[in-house]
Amino acid sequence: MKYKQAKEMWQFFETCGVGLLNLAVKTKHGFKGHSRARSKEEFERALDWAWYENRCGAEVYVRPARFLPDGSAAKWPVVFLDDLKQNVALSIAREYRALVVRTSTNNCQVWIVSDKELSEDQRASLQERLARMYGGDRASTSGEHYGRLAGFWNHKRGCNVEIVYISPSSVRKLETDSLLAGPVSSGGPPVTKKLKLQDSTSHNESKSESEREFGFVIGRLRFLSSLGVSREVLEAEARSLETQLVERARRRGKRCAGDYARRTVLRAIEI
Repeated sequence: MKYKQAKEMWQFFETCGVGLLNLAVKTKHGFKGHSRARSKEEFERALDWAWYENRCGAEVYVRPARFLPDGSAAKWPVVFLDDLKQNVALSIAREYRALVVRTSTNNCQVWIVSDKELSEDQRASLQERLARMYGGDRASTSGEHYGRLAGFWNHKRGCNVEIVYISPSSVRKLETDSLLAGPVSSGGPPVTKKLKLQDSTSHNESKSESEREFGFVIGRLRFLSSLGVSREVLEAEARSLETQLVERARRRGKRCAGDYARRTVLRAIEI
């Protein structure tokens, strides 16, 4: 059925307490349609327009409406994460009630249902913290950020945008108070999406580099563990860290990079 996935996205937002959406298309001249808060009927009527624009090369986006019809700022019980690996996105959706949308090969966006309505500023703060925790795109954490609309073509990546998972309604909502109140990296080192340590080439530098990599891995895993994330999230993060270590080790010419990365992660897990 045409627009099936777009309507499933609306259904998700509606069931979690979002009753108005901004539907926008982005052409080479900029955004169009983004300022209008659309009800379910208005959203569905606009899908033909979005489809036409998409066929003509525009990208199609959606978000909870920024403003209510009376002009006041809207608050909604949902947060957004961008640019997550699919296994991480799915682990989040098994931990919290969420919608996972695949935007390109192994890259996903996630809408997570929160336990309270949040202002744009609160969403931005929470999304920044969650992006640090899960390795999302920290440049996409503003409270008014758009996500892609499922069922439409992603011209940038050359693929269809599609829903890959919707959590059952029985899955718990994200508890926001502790995340909003606490420091971003309490109990651990700064958490980044990728290992950002200066590469080295000499034997002594390589040894120091290995020590720094181990310190980063154990700090990252301990930090996530202190937040009480699920075993699945920790395992997904461990796999991601191992992949990053392999790439870094190969770049500096380390032998048996795969074995080195596996040993480093296992050692961090055992401590």
